[in-house]
Amino acid sequence: MTWRLARHCHPCPPTKHGKQWCWAHWTHEIPRRDFVGVQYLTCRAWDESNNTQPGDLTWNMTGMGSNHYFKIRVHSIDSDKVSFDHPTEPGTLEGGWMGSVAGGYKIPKFVVDNEHLRFASEAREFKPPSIPSAPPPMPSKTSDHSVLQKQEYTPPPLGAKLYRMNEIEEHDSEDDAWILIKDRVFDVNRYISEGLHPGGNASITMNAGTDATEDFEAVHSAKAWNQLEAFAIGYLDPRDNPATVSTSAYGTESSRPTSLSTPSSRLALTTGPVNLLQYALSHPEMYGDTLVGEAAEAAAFNRMWQGAQRDAGDAPVALDPKRWIPLVCDAKVPLSHDTILLRLKLESESHQCGLPVGYHLYLRGERNGKKVMRAYTPSSLNGTLGTVEFVIKIYFPNDHPTFPEGGQLTQYLNAVNVGDVVEVKGPMGHIKYVGCGSLLVDKTEHIIDRLTMIGGGTGVAPMLQMIVAVLANPADKTKIRFLFANKTTKDILLKYTLDRLQRENPDRFSVHYTVSKGDKHWSGSTGRVNKKMIEQHCFPAHKSQAQFKTVALLCGPPSLEEDTCIPALKELGYGSENIIQY
Repeated sequence: MTWRLARHCHPCPPTKHGKQWCWAHWTHEIPRRDFVGVQYLTCRAWDESNNTQPGDLTWNMTGMGSNHYFKIRVHSIDSDKVSFDHPTEPGTLEGGWMGSVAGGYKIPKFVVDNEHLRFASEAREFKPPSIPSAPPPMPSKTSDHSVLQKQEYTPPPLGAKLYRMNEIEEHDSEDDAWILIKDRVFDVNRYISEGLHPGGNASITMNAGTDATEDFEAVHSAKAWNQLEAFAIGYLDPRDNPATVSTSAYGTESSRPTSLSTPSSRLALTTGPVNLLQYALSHPEMYGDTLVGEAAEAAAFNRMWQGAQRDAGDAPVALDPKRWIPLVCDAKVPLSHDTILLRLKLESESHQCGLPVGYHLYLRGERNGKKVMRAYTPSSLNGTLGTVEFVIKIYFPNDHPTFPEGGQLTQYLNAVNVGDVVEVKGPMGHIKYVGCGSLLVDKTEHIIDRLTMIGGGTGVAPMLQMIVAVLANPADKTKIRFLFANKTTKDILLKYTLDRLQRENPDRFSVHYTVSKGDKHWSGSTGRVNKKMIEQHCFPAHKSQAQFKTVALLCGPPSLEEDTCIPALKELGYGSENIIQY
């Protein structure tokens, strides 16, 4: 028996408790030739804990019957039609292969001819209709004040400075940026000019001139909220506030339909880390012919390399740095015990991301009723048309004592299924590799000959993008040495890819690994990155204009960058202007 994954979607919005009380739709296209020699089509479902239905009807201790596999008999096949027998016929009608087995019924056939086979291609493109909730009750004349309280809307203080939305939208650039958060207007130009934001100015300017409430709440701490107060200049005019419009027209509940094709309602049932790859290998029926593990990474390498060598040219751009774009999940497969490859479809097979080398995208979802977002650098390059790929490390609950709840966005992405939607915004960034040694940092250009890279954990992603862009271009003579730190050997992301790049480009690229804790088979370094390790495995700093120009690029946790790498690099002769942090 061969199992294949179908496309799956929920046509109805979830309840406020994250439950789906409606039919689930699935579609799968099967070529007619694949029916030859097939007796039955069988359908089974999996839940988030990877439990599946039993193959046959069984009974439990309470006398309840289980919901087992659903089977359709393939009755006959000829040049222009395929006919099937369902288990039973609707209602009291006689027929169905179960009735035939029991010995009593004449079997009516369900026939699909060429005219009806068009359903397969139409179903693949199926987009469920928006089903709004029932209209909320109209408020009474005396309920206006209570309605505002339930909507959590607080009118501006008397005498406060008010701004219309169209005025806020005019301040939408890096040179002139205002943002709107929870109905308050903030002039953040001074903060941008100081360049103090940990994520770079692009993380702010992407929301300039817009309502940034959801994005700000998704990633900022209480400390950031306190810092924001210094830049407040006024309030949104109530005439432009959606809360006041919705309360006067509809009452206490919003009539906006919930997004239908996202996994926001699917809360992870996992209470601890799961070995994603081991589970997939132990259950080959889950992925069928889909590659997993190192084989999937090898296939992704080939796509990545081809994308690096292809110029997207004037292909239409699918993404927008100012607007969240919903992208459909095209594939999600495990690469290691805690890492997945996530591929999202762009608007069409001819669209590009518009992603400069060194830039990143933001992914956003909803978990436990709150928006969660994070920046990710795609593993695919801009020449890969039609899709964009990411390598995602999943942070499970109870995997680390400091973060008992795990990573909210990564668990959301782990719950994404093929056909689900993930919101994407970008590209953005402050580091851009133009090519042939030209590296732009903010607005400063560095012309380099050699590049020292030091990364930790998931910091490999932006490094890999630049490494591939350099090595895939025969005209680019830049040389790279990469020092990559991880906790354990099994935590090393994309090791197959890095080793292959070194093996195929020995004169231009080298990678050296260090882990906090190795084993008896480990041949790399053991311990934290230190001055001696950098001196042995990275390029020396250039001491004059006549020498090869060298810069150091860092991407990792603050303890790696601020406490270790920067002091060591400065002691080894690197100037501050030649130490660049992602």
